[in-house]
Amino acid sequence: MYTAAVLAIVGAGSIYTCKVDTSMAMTFINRLMKGIKQIPSLAYNYGLKQTCISVLGASFLGSIPPSTPALSTLAYIAGGIVLLYLAYWWALPKPIPGIPYNKPAIKLLLGDVGSMVKHISKTQEVHDWMSAQNVKLNSPIVQLFTRPFGRPCVVVTNYLEAQDILVHRTKEFDRSKFIADVSGGIVSKNHFVMQTNDEFRKHHKWVQGIMATGFLQDVAAPYMYEAGQDLLQLWEQKARLAKGRAFVASHDVHCTTMDAVWPIVFGADPVNSNTKAQLRLYTTIKDVELPNSLTEEAVLPRAPHPEMMAALKKSIRNKMFDEILGFTIGAQDTTSTSITWALKYLADNPDVQTKLRAELRGGHADAASERRMPTFDEITKTQIHYRDAVIEEIFRCSQTEASAIRTAVVDTEILGHFIPKGTEVFLMGNGPSFLFPEFEIQDSLRTKLCLESKGKVGAWKHDNMASFNPDRWMVQGPSGKLVFDAAAGPMLTFGLGEHGCYGQRMAYLQMRQLLSLIVWKFELYQCPKELSRYAASDNMAHSPQFCYIQPAKFVY
Repeated sequence: MYTAAVLAIVGAGSIYTCKVDTSMAMTFINRLMKGIKQIPSLAYNYGLKQTCISVLGASFLGSIPPSTPALSTLAYIAGGIVLLYLAYWWALPKPIPGIPYNKPAIKLLLGDVGSMVKHISKTQEVHDWMSAQNVKLNSPIVQLFTRPFGRPCVVVTNYLEAQDILVHRTKEFDRSKFIADVSGGIVSKNHFVMQTNDEFRKHHKWVQGIMATGFLQDVAAPYMYEAGQDLLQLWEQKARLAKGRAFVASHDVHCTTMDAVWPIVFGADPVNSNTKAQLRLYTTIKDVELPNSLTEEAVLPRAPHPEMMAALKKSIRNKMFDEILGFTIGAQDTTSTSITWALKYLADNPDVQTKLRAELRGGHADAASERRMPTFDEITKTQIHYRDAVIEEIFRCSQTEASAIRTAVVDTEILGHFIPKGTEVFLMGNGPSFLFPEFEIQDSLRTKLCLESKGKVGAWKHDNMASFNPDRWMVQGPSGKLVFDAAAGPMLTFGLGEHGCYGQRMAYLQMRQLLSLIVWKFELYQCPKELSRYAASDNMAHSPQFCYIQPAKFVY
């Protein structure tokens, strides 16, 4: 910076055709730099205006005689340097006092952005990076500087605290504005992006009927069942052509969940569904070109999608468009993503798959004895505890939605730390207390309602918390038999409270239908290692980058 100042003075001197005494210039520069170093502390104590006056006064008014011809030139240079430094200092991240943060980040204009982007470019994931900062800083609450020139966000990794904020502290924390920034351009009038107000409640009421028990069992379940049957037939055809090789399953699952949701929302004829279009193509294909090795994937053709958006635009009123579109996208994308994870977990855990198949056949004894598939009504209305445990563990491990985000609408506190109004708070469901041992937190740092909720949801044993194990949801019931307990341990995949996932009941129903049909019909073999990796991608949902299946019709 000294060199830059000297060059600036020399340049300015040549422009103004005036000579500056070298010793005087160096005295000026030395005092200027000494003053600049005091800027941060001065700014904190006196503010920006007083800082400029003090630095300028100390730097050049005390260094250059008033009669010096170069006064105006040096004054401009001094002012420019000071203002540049002030702008740089002002743009640096400003931490919230008391909350742990990455120390190097406050010295960088981009804060934590560089570290975050490096991780995303390497892994395509971001939520695991966020919760990893809590582990790195050994704290259940940290702050991250992920918005250049903006305030830091706060990251909390503790279920009890997340539950308290989402359920009990709704006057202090509301739906995040970050959600509206990300999704608002697509569905700006969907209640999912709204904060709590009359408009939100009106929109929420519009879609409540879709989640009613009668609607789900009598209307939704038959469509889900039909879409699932189409998927089974399609995979039979694909397995025939693949001849023991694995093939991509994610696209088929996405199409199937869309096929189920579409007629539920619009009442469209399932004859023109995506999966039926694929099935019509595959029933006409006798053979395809395959790789020589059985460990390589079979690349199979795909039929064009039928035109459906035109029907959507004709079917709904403009004021309902965002609600319907948001529901369709959410129900299709998040549920289908969970099912793609389910295929991986079941294939890689054959003991779980075998046990689930046995429990299904025991629960649907009539279907088993009659050598048929269970009906949608049987699947919907029959409780099979181990199936419920498998589904819950799939949702827990898949982390389809790995965080719930809220905005502080007032100045408040979390775990004894001051949280300014407007701060974005990320409540992570993929870190300590969920997949890793939780941090020890003093009760004195929690709210009264938070402490009253303690013990209502269990805590996971610390060994193998991140592993796929449906038995963790099974507890001993009053009769001595193992039963499913939804409160056996923490999970945040669907959020909590008024702004929790309103499609949760439909997601469980569709998972129950598809999982039962797939496991009843097929045995899912483990795919080759290069096709079984658990790398994920964070987009609309936390999706697996590799979703291949190697199904074989199960012989009873």
